[in-house]
Amino acid sequence: MKGKKGICLILCLLLLTGLAPLRAAAVCGEQVDGVWASIALTGGANKVLFSADGEIENQILYPGEQTASQYILPPGAVYDAASNTLNLTDFDEPTANLVLTMMGGDFKIRLAGSSRLASICSDSKGRGGSITFCGDGALDIVGSDTAIHVRAGGAPDFVRIEPQPRITLSSSGSAIRVYDTALADGAIVFDTSDPQLTAYDARREIGVVTTTEGEELEARTLPGSGSLYGQKDDKDFETEQIVSSVYLLGEKTADGLYPVIEEVEHGVTDTSAYLPAYTPHDWILVETNSGATASQARFARFTISAETPAEGGLLSVSQTEAARGGSVEVRAVPREGYKLVSLTVNGEPVSAANGVYVIGGITADQTVAAVFAAATPESIRLTPPENTSFLVPADGAEPFVSEPFAAAVTDGAGDPVGAAVRLSVSPETEGVSIDAEGRVTVTNAAKTAAEAAGEEALVCMVTAEVVGTEIPAAQESFRISLSERRAALVRLTRDGEALGESDSLTIPAAGETTRQRYGALVYDQYGALREETVDWSAGDWPV
Repeated sequence: MKGKKGICLILCLLLLTGLAPLRAAAVCGEQVDGVWASIALTGGANKVLFSADGEIENQILYPGEQTASQYILPPGAVYDAASNTLNLTDFDEPTANLVLTMMGGDFKIRLAGSSRLASICSDSKGRGGSITFCGDGALDIVGSDTAIHVRAGGAPDFVRIEPQPRITLSSSGSAIRVYDTALADGAIVFDTSDPQLTAYDARREIGVVTTTEGEELEARTLPGSGSLYGQKDDKDFETEQIVSSVYLLGEKTADGLYPVIEEVEHGVTDTSAYLPAYTPHDWILVETNSGATASQARFARFTISAETPAEGGLLSVSQTEAARGGSVEVRAVPREGYKLVSLTVNGEPVSAANGVYVIGGITADQTVAAVFAAATPESIRLTPPENTSFLVPADGAEPFVSEPFAAAVTDGAGDPVGAAVRLSVSPETEGVSIDAEGRVTVTNAAKTAAEAAGEEALVCMVTAEVVGTEIPAAQESFRISLSERRAALVRLTRDGEALGESDSLTIPAAGETTRQRYGALVYDQYGALREETVDWSAGDWPV
């Protein structure tokens, strides 16, 4: 146990000194610089959720403070190694920092319910440490210098937020930062409720650097070397040419100076192999207009809320959240004896058709409100669908369902009023019905009535009445007929007897002959026998 405690303490110290945050995928299990791929919590929960080192797996970070309860992982955090996914379900640890080490380019955080964290930090050490947020839950990151920080170490790391999860970030520094990534574009990918946010690469040309000896050199790089060089130009007075010397530089010191390791070129006229040096790609979230670092952001879903009317009706929305560019249907339905006076979206009046309004192209939160007032129904209008000629379905086919006959009840001012409406169809015919939404259903059982009408279609009437009033009913007609009859089914007979799905014959004995007479009965799609010419043929006989 002491060995495990020691390993845990070492891991803790590495994490707390910033050596162990970010991603791993292909390197899950590989040890780099004494650090294994891992997922840990610091600052609150103090747990290791996953470690490629089996001796550390599921151990607490502070062995000196062990209690029986500290061996239990915080509820709501489960790591699935097969999919390289950390699942957070209602994980409420607002003081905990999620620390990821070399978890790979395919690492995902799947959200369900509502979770909170203080920060997320991923250190890939050049081995991969991307983060993809997915799922349909919510995550609030509620207090850190940088809410989500990826230190790529030269790997092509990124932060991707899919449209479904809802993520809110609040920090004192940058909301999202992906530092030292190999990606020149797409290091921060998101859908946000704030169109004033964008991702910005703060990479820049280094320009002049100062050596520890106080000499100023032009910063250069040699493609493929990964090293930093300094170039100094002088004039050769004998040849009147500009000649250059190139020096290999060491790591920058704490005071921003570079030591000279060695001179690699001296007095040469061609240094075209050395290109201008740039700082690492440093992607941050910024405010679009000002370019200032964004410390707060809310991503993905927008909230759609409907205020409860004071009286007289119901107000509803088809969904309470929507992705950017999505649409939501709003329904304002007055109760009996009331009418819709106004419908507003974010305080602005909109016009509803029969109490229905669609908010499209959503780019922000939406709040809808409706006002209803008492009114007396005085008339009813029935609007038929565009097509009122319906066909009886063939035998075995699905019933036909029409577009609705729309009933609208209005008061004396012509404004819609909530009222109970009864819809009916006459004459009452088997296979023909109408539902409360005004949709007519025609089944195959209606073919008897349609046949009785002959070549003329069966004419039916839809009647709409305001229940409990003397208001004159509204009526609209529709027609039901059979479709053009056509041959649809052939049944075989042998010697006048109907055959099943197959027929068997006995081969006659030598010198004998067997004769059978086959017939064919042809039916249309409604089961009626037809007079048709039948072509007969025989397939190949089996050998």
